[in-house]
Amino acid sequence: MIAIIGLLIALLLPAVQSAREAARRTQCSNNMKQWVLASHSHHDSYNKLPTQQSASVTSSSGEWSATAALLPFMEAGNIYDSLKSFGAEPWGTAAHASSEPHFKNIATLLCPSDQNAKTPGICGAKGNLCVSYGDGSLQGNGAITSLSHAQCVMSRGMYVAKAARKFADITDGLSNTIAISESVTGNLNNLSNVLGGTSIQSSIQVGSSDAIQPINCLNNGISSTNRNTINAPYIHEDRWRCSRYLDGHYFHSGFHTILPPNSPNCKPVDGERVWGIYSASSFHSGGVNCGIGDGAVRFIPNSVDCGGLPQSVQGINLRGKSLFGVWGALGTPRGGDSATLP
Repeated sequence: MIAIIGLLIALLLPAVQSAREAARRTQCSNNMKQWVLASHSHHDSYNKLPTQQSASVTSSSGEWSATAALLPFMEAGNIYDSLKSFGAEPWGTAAHASSEPHFKNIATLLCPSDQNAKTPGICGAKGNLCVSYGDGSLQGNGAITSLSHAQCVMSRGMYVAKAARKFADITDGLSNTIAISESVTGNLNNLSNVLGGTSIQSSIQVGSSDAIQPINCLNNGISSTNRNTINAPYIHEDRWRCSRYLDGHYFHSGFHTILPPNSPNCKPVDGERVWGIYSASSFHSGGVNCGIGDGAVRFIPNSVDCGGLPQSVQGINLRGKSLFGVWGALGTPRGGDSATLP
């Protein structure tokens, strides 16, 4: 009798776990929909989408994320108002975490499948929802302070640094353009959390040029033999990804439609604000949720076409159709390549 009961439990447990994950994935999808709808409300109010690295919350520091500007439209206006009384930076002080609004978790910004996301990040609350920079990764100043870098990113993602788009700018169509996706947060206590880790890979930059080699990130960003192990040279600062949802630098709150979903994150040198290739990732089986510009949410599989990942891509002044297949085309709002969703 005991053996029969044990057998039944063994048969039922996977089904229960699968049902729970399906529920978590649905909740994650609903959170994304709420975020995109909040961006529509922002556009209705200001005739523009929120800006990455903006000064919309306090002063002219230009560090805040697009999500920070959406707080009043996500039933978090109290947190938004509280942030105004703090300094210009979108991070708090760990010593005063219990009293600072920077550390307040917002359920809408968290994927329930990422249990680590609930723990405090680096000087702020974490967030799984990241805005799309399309295929516009670039070599240079991570703060995007020079005009040339701002121009290069301008045409490659729905959200850009230091500037705001309007719906009229999305000429490929809102229903064909990804607004946000999810990324696994870095685990401060677990060096084997590859999805939330970031490899330091100097080989993704072609010498001192502005060209990038994403294939090197895909091949070298993680161990080829163990998906759950980070190679020793690549563990420094690997735990910081998505550790401050209020921070507008794309290491913390952005992703690229370059490498397939659940690929590694890579940057050429140490530092949390440097440029790099940051991938969408999740603990959902087989892919990631993506919030589309029109408010729909779709599940994009790891197998989505990425155009074969050309060996070398010019990292600035990209124009026209994406070189990264369907995935890249979905990330570009005006590339002239209105790819259909898989």
